[in-house]
Amino acid sequence: ATGQGEPPKPEATSVAVKPPLTERTPRGTYYIRLNWEPETIRVGNETRFNVEFLDDTQFPLNGVSYNFMVSNSNGTALLDLKNLFAETGTAAVQPIKFNSTGPAKVQVSINSVESRNLGGFVENADFDIGVAP
Repeated sequence: ATGQGEPPKPEATSVAVKPPLTERTPRGTYYIRLNWEPETIRVGNETRFNVEFLDDTQFPLNGVSYNFMVSNSNGTALLDLKNLFAETGTAAVQPIKFNSTGPAKVQVSINSVESRNLGGFVENADFDIGVAP
């Protein structure tokens, strides 16, 4: 039998990402844990992010210098902070408001730990998050 008109459009589904998210850096030296509240990130509402830095046994690190960047789906930086400092392994809260729905990315890069520069190595983690209407 032939169809009758245009088929119904599929309903969009999204995978809800729930905090905390933990990623290991590419060399395996550190873990970076991203947390935020409220749990559901919504357009126009403030979301408060914080970061924890852990060693390879997931013990908290002290004296971490880091960069924190949030970008939207087309790669435009919404927040790009450099040379922040987490004295006790947990970073200060970074508030942000998103102005559009869809995927977004948080990138955290470690610059130094306890005043030791990491040299030519890049220790970072990328976190894929989603922004709801």
